[in-house]
Amino acid sequence: MNFTREEFEAALATIPEASLEEYNWLWRVNSWQKVCEQGALQAAYLRRWSRYADMRSLAPQFYDWLLAVFPARYDQKILTEHAARHLA
Repeated sequence: MNFTREEFEAALATIPEASLEEYNWLWRVNSWQKVCEQGALQAAYLRRWSRYADMRSLAPQFYDWLLAVFPARYDQKILTEHAARHLA
């Protein structure tokens, strides 16, 4: 998971302003701090929610960037850790 703040800001700049607060998955990663803390979890969830095709259509460049910097190979570990914290 190697990405820079500049790459994040460039991807973020492609999102319509209203979408940043209106849509749940975007709201969870709409700042540098949030993407550093929750980006991997949100990417894992987005891959699992593939039935919601409109999620990508809201911000395709940002969506693709997020999934690229947080690869699927980490999803199971991230989801297991998240579940353990919230179900304990």
